Amino acid sequence: MEGENIKIPEVQKAALLENINRTLTELGSTGKWKSTPEFLEGYEPLKDKIVVMVDDVKTVLENFAPHLIVATDGKAFFIEYKGQKLEELIQEIMESSPNIVVMDYHLSENLKGTDVIKALKGQNFSGEAVGFSSDSHTAREFTDAGAIGVVDKGGYSPENSIEKLATLISKE
Repeated sequence: MEGENIKIPEVQKAALLENINRTLTELGSTGKWKSTPEFLEGYEPLKDKIVVMVDDVKTVLENFAPHLIVATDGKAFFIEYKGQKLEELIQEIMESSPNIVVMDYHLSENLKGTDVIKALKGQNFSGEAVGFSSDSHTAREFTDAGAIGVVDKGGYSPENSIEKLATLISKE
């Protein structure tokens, strides 16, 4: 049954589509979606979870936004890292009261996603942190920092990465 589509009511689809296009505009994208991506059965553990995704590459966020917004029923937020101080980034993340933070590994020369996860855990963040990287060598660093695992951000199939995220969350 994995990968099977679950039908979303039209009213809900319209609200999700509006959320997707607003999010893309906020990220600086000129692209617009004409319909929502499908809600895949594998997304179920993410439904109604507040998920914050942090990355320094805007196109990665734009690629994942439509699918993660659908998976969370509109409760996904996206933060583009643009050199904020660690404290500012933590505050920005915490403003959404996330259940899950999906954190890129290489934010800048001076800041790694593992540093952010450690800082979040130091602030008594009670949600789950998940690493987000296409480099397989980062898995141990992420788990050492307090992440429950790593999701591949290879952008060719955001659906697969989001299903992996849902699987990680369902095990917690």
